[in-house]
Amino acid sequence: MAEAGARATGFGLRGRFVAAMLAVVAILGIGFYTAVRLGQETMERVAVGERLDDEFVEHLELIRINPAQPAIPSHPDFHGYLVRPGTADEAALPKALLRIRPGHRREVRIDGHSYYAGCEPTADGALLYLLLDVERIETLEAQLLRLAWIFIPTAMALAIAAALGLSRLVIGPVSRLAAKVTSLQPGRPHEPLALDVADREIGTIARALDRYVERVEAFVQREQAFTEDASHELRTPLAVILSALPLLLEDVGDAPRARERLARIERASRRMHETIEALLFLAREDGSVEAVDCALDERVHETIAELRHGLGPKPVQLEVDAEPTRVQGPPALIASVVHNLVANALHHTERGWVRVSLRDRVLTVADTGRGIPPEDLDRIFERRFRGSASAGLGLGLYLVRRIIRRLSWDIAVESTSSGTRFHVRLPELPVTPGPTQT
Repeated sequence: MAEAGARATGFGLRGRFVAAMLAVVAILGIGFYTAVRLGQETMERVAVGERLDDEFVEHLELIRINPAQPAIPSHPDFHGYLVRPGTADEAALPKALLRIRPGHRREVRIDGHSYYAGCEPTADGALLYLLLDVERIETLEAQLLRLAWIFIPTAMALAIAAALGLSRLVIGPVSRLAAKVTSLQPGRPHEPLALDVADREIGTIARALDRYVERVEAFVQREQAFTEDASHELRTPLAVILSALPLLLEDVGDAPRARERLARIERASRRMHETIEALLFLAREDGSVEAVDCALDERVHETIAELRHGLGPKPVQLEVDAEPTRVQGPPALIASVVHNLVANALHHTERGWVRVSLRDRVLTVADTGRGIPPEDLDRIFERRFRGSASAGLGLGLYLVRRIIRRLSWDIAVESTSSGTRFHVRLPELPVTPGPTQT
């Protein structure tokens, strides 16, 4: 259950460390990439666009002054074309420039080179094309973008490493404290958890756990004292009652009413003995099961015979079909399982039958009762749970499930409006090797 709770909480402390560091790096990476892109756009607008516009202004003015001898730029970064319609100049114009309309600017590639080009009309109707070589700028932009893509995953990897290292420093004291808590055994002496804790915050937790452990140990001691007292104070009078009953039966002779009353007292005493044994067994923390070979079919027949006496005029047939089956476990606990299942079936069956079957190491208790509502089916084994039609204390089936778990058995239930079936699957008995023949 603890593992399920841990899984349910989602990210642990280490995961939150890593997520926080990755979030910071992601924000920084996005900021860096955005800065590169904005720098690129600014560079194109200022260093390229404005420079090209200035060059257009200068050359258009030169052409206006001297149309016969236009000044084509001779700077290494600039190239120019003056195209007059209907002349051979159009044939010499690169095809990429034909897509630029007058008054517009755009990036083009000519002969594998990047240019920022524009087109402006002259006063005499010609078209002036100017190209600014931006290959070095494009190369710089590509390098900056590559740097951004290298920086982001590298920073993320470093962030994960730093987060894991920091989380190890933080979680280390917590893990050591958890190991100490795990090693604690109720009833055994141990050193205070806060004895050698140097960290102030972890020390606060350790001291709180020490106080809690002290309260738990006091509670366990009270429970152990109660269990020992109950074991002695309840078993002793029951033993006296059960030993005195045969003598009383001899004294009453053949008086039927007296013998029936004494038989009822004996059945109730044995039932109380079984319940006490079951409760005391379940109260032990170790849950060790006494490896006693027990005939389950005999316990079934004894329980059926006992419960038949209490049926009275109730129109319910109690049937049994049990093949010889041996199991291992305390007889009182096994009897308690059978008794609670059959008594529960009889209690919820107004008329019809209750059948107990023991075949192929499966104990089945079926009835023709009112059935269990679907919304209650998953809760019938809970402590103190009482259905809408239940008049009990809600402990019978709870004890059944706890005993079955301790015995490593398995129980399943199916129910409809016409009846209920409980199936108890019994494990195979361990095979005892025979003597070795030589």
